[in-house]
Amino acid sequence: MSDDLKITPYEPVGWEAKRRARARRFFPALLVFAGVVAIGIFGFGPQAACSCTPTPLPPPVSPIEGVVVAVDTVSLGQVSSFVLRLDDASTLRLRVGRLENATEFSPSHLSEHMASSEPVRAFFRLEDGAPVVYRLEDASASETPA
Repeated sequence: MSDDLKITPYEPVGWEAKRRARARRFFPALLVFAGVVAIGIFGFGPQAACSCTPTPLPPPVSPIEGVVVAVDTVSLGQVSSFVLRLDDASTLRLRVGRLENATEFSPSHLSEHMASSEPVRAFFRLEDGAPVVYRLEDASASETPA
């Protein structure tokens, strides 16, 4: 045998270099995974993790004026609710309660206002958080009662 060829069994050749290469691949992947988990839990901002719904805006102050865009009827002469489109293009669903002027402005007259796009004036009270109409008028009427 030659003196320049020395073979020693069980000598760990290059194990340290392989371990460092594995660590260089593992830690960045671990950081990316931790970042994805953190974003999933905490979100992108203070309200991103909040699963709550936005608070609905309160209805406008009574009386309101607008164009009738939908009428929900229970029977031929009985209206349960209607939808009013306001000047700012928002809509508001109003339930029809007992009208104090039902002989002057019957609830069935709302369908005529919807067909002609003539605005109405609705006076309402909040009952259980929903606006309930107690008086209806043509919006073209000059004065509103006090």
